[in-house]
Amino acid sequence: MKITLDLRKSALQNAQALFDEAKKFRRKAEGARKAIADTKRKLSQNNGVSEKSVAGKIKKHKKKWFDEYRHFTTSNGFLCVGGKSAKQNDTLVASQLKEGDLFFHADVHGASAVVLKDGLRAKEQDLREAAQFAACYSNSWKLGSGVADVYCVGKEHVLKYSQGEFVGKGAFLISGERKWFKNVELKIAVGLDASGELVGVPAFAAAGKKGFVMLAPGSKTKEELFRQLKFPFKLRKSDTFFALVPGNSEIV
Repeated sequence: MKITLDLRKSALQNAQALFDEAKKFRRKAEGARKAIADTKRKLSQNNGVSEKSVAGKIKKHKKKWFDEYRHFTTSNGFLCVGGKSAKQNDTLVASQLKEGDLFFHADVHGASAVVLKDGLRAKEQDLREAAQFAACYSNSWKLGSGVADVYCVGKEHVLKYSQGEFVGKGAFLISGERKWFKNVELKIAVGLDASGELVGVPAFAAAGKKGFVMLAPGSKTKEELFRQLKFPFKLRKSDTFFALVPGNSEIV
């Protein structure tokens, strides 16, 4: 430790100066300790709430009812939901098909039941997107078809049984007039939405959007496509990706 003495002052005066300087440094040190303690107290209290309780109050993403199904939002903001299995088809129609909604189905054995929420208010563009969604998630894709016919009806025309006739799991009886969408192109776009979630949307709804890969029926397996797109999309789980890809495909 270095001590600087002023030769112009007496020993007593130098001692007094050093004493005064020491007191000044002690006051600064004490102030710094108080400031640090006060800052720690404020951080721990976090305006009266502990860090632990704040973390506990952070709201996690609340799972929506449609998260377990395939789904997308149409160009005009209508929710479109499709079943992944026969069981989901039954559950979706039984619990979520309401008055004002539209039911879509490809005209082929083995297809996703698709519900366009509030579909009676939707525009023709939204209907075409829902029809393409239903076409892609049908056996038409697995059969290698380039197109499929799709129809839609209101809730009152979708029945599970009628006049003693009953259909099996995932199938429905349709009554009344249907609105048809003929030769719907089988083309689905897979990519990340604004929230970073991997989604599959009909090509009609992905037009002009960046970050999507367009798929059509082809020869590459889901495993091959997953390996090809794993790094660009930073994919971690294959099951989510597999659920969005209808079958063997090609990137177009």
